[in-house]
Amino acid sequence: MRTAYYIFAFTLIALLSACGANSEKSEAPAKQTQSAVKPAKKNLGVDNGLHPILEKVLTQCYKIEYVFYKEGYTFSTEAEGDQAVRNFYFYISPERFEKQKCKYDGGAVFRGNDESIKMEVDFVLDEACQHVRVRVEGNTYYQKITPQGIKGLMQYFSINPQQGTPIAK
Repeated sequence: MRTAYYIFAFTLIALLSACGANSEKSEAPAKQTQSAVKPAKKNLGVDNGLHPILEKVLTQCYKIEYVFYKEGYTFSTEAEGDQAVRNFYFYISPERFEKQKCKYDGGAVFRGNDESIKMEVDFVLDEACQHVRVRVEGNTYYQKITPQGIKGLMQYFSINPQQGTPIAK
């Protein structure tokens, strides 16, 4: 029952966030696509401060709750266990990313053993704007996504829940 409550609360927050993103989009000029966003030309360098924080925080987590925003719907899924959580360390590049207005494709909440939120991550998978926004320990970081991170997130993003559960062959 407690798990159902957390899933419901997470889904509600995700939906409200998606609604908020749509209201921002409606203020923009008529129909602007993600690919119209130009990638950052500046080399902002490396942020060596985030990865030690990731090491510490990820060892305190046991579950990642993902939400993905797709055209016409959103869906969520979870990944549990040390391997799934700690692999996320390699999804985030130490290379900083210039903050831009990009439409986020999804987000992830990292839960500790006490069910508290230890870290939140939003991500953009569009090639023109690939990055993560990491909120941890009261700070926000904008970092590039590694190729391993794109591959890992795309495994989830490519799921189409409207087609049912895939069956392994």
